[in-house]
Amino acid sequence: MGHKNLLKQYSPSEVLYHDADHFFQSLNSEIRRSQQTIWMEFYTFEFDSIGKSIIKSLAAAAHRGVDVRLIVDGIGSCSLTSLQIKFIRKLGIKLKIHNPLPWRISGVESHSIVDHFNSLVKINKRNHRKLCLFDHKILYVGSINMSQLHSRRFSGDFSWRDNSIRVTGKPADLVKEVFELSWEGKFLDCRLFGKTLSPRKSSLRINHTEQLRKYFQNDFIYRLKTAKKRIWITTPYFVPDNKILQHLNDAANKGIDVRILIPRKSDMKYFPLINSIFYRLIKGPDVKIYEYLPTVLHAKNTIIDDWVLLGSSNLNSRSHRHDLEIDYAPESQVAKNSIINQFSYDLQQSRPVQLSDIIKRYMVPGIVVPFFRLIRYWL
Repeated sequence: MGHKNLLKQYSPSEVLYHDADHFFQSLNSEIRRSQQTIWMEFYTFEFDSIGKSIIKSLAAAAHRGVDVRLIVDGIGSCSLTSLQIKFIRKLGIKLKIHNPLPWRISGVESHSIVDHFNSLVKINKRNHRKLCLFDHKILYVGSINMSQLHSRRFSGDFSWRDNSIRVTGKPADLVKEVFELSWEGKFLDCRLFGKTLSPRKSSLRINHTEQLRKYFQNDFIYRLKTAKKRIWITTPYFVPDNKILQHLNDAANKGIDVRILIPRKSDMKYFPLINSIFYRLIKGPDVKIYEYLPTVLHAKNTIIDDWVLLGSSNLNSRSHRHDLEIDYAPESQVAKNSIINQFSYDLQQSRPVQLSDIIKRYMVPGIVVPFFRLIRYWL
């Protein structure tokens, strides 16, 4: 398992990637095969070796008449300069910036005083998705951004640990409407709830409405409450609310195998400290915390008994309350087993964390813990 087993085909409808290089290679192949539409959303799109390679393929697709659309986030992709954005658009790629930063809006979009004000008001609302939709039939979902940071080819042993899944069939068809709403700037359109994206009818979890956000949060808590044998969670940012903390503690106290895998090295400078603050809220030794040691762990996976979820959502308030996210629950048992096996493989590259070690490593004043609990809504 692990990086040596980089790509596995599980069924005609699901292909799982545990390695970003094979993910990028597959995207390039998909772009070359597409005949009608290529629609993408990325929180981070870098103008680096990986980004340039994808842009070159997208430009060729646009030249042969494919409708190529790209949505990137104004904070996650803030490294894109105005000149780079103009260059991408000149290639025939339709590019939109989700909520540009107020001080950059004049360089990337048409603007007015109202635009600047709206950008400031919505500065905390981000598009955190990583999705690619080809010809409305093939969908990629996961946690891999468009950046060479994820690539072993370019970043070597420092490449981030991530994953993605390729899905065909109904899930791909359902994303079409969501992308169109995002493209038009309708981020919380209530028409979707109870319609095509009824959460009971799809393996997709797209938090495009307030109702869906509440449904998915309640469903997650219900799964924690009713777990029978295991709760294994991989998350880069461990900022759970009180309900989730309580149910993790309760499950462990009932003898359920509860394991939380987080990174020792983070892309966010202060998050190891922030993660450690929330370790301290776990009561007793039964919830096992592990730190992934080799590199930045950016994957977001949940395994509760035989139910598996992967995608862009973190175990934090941002994903639940603020950001646009997309996740997918694989249906084939072989795909589920691959993610379960990958979790076990990652644990071999990790070490268990004791509360005493955390307190020694991050010696913080007593006031810090309640402070972070107060600002958890924004993390």
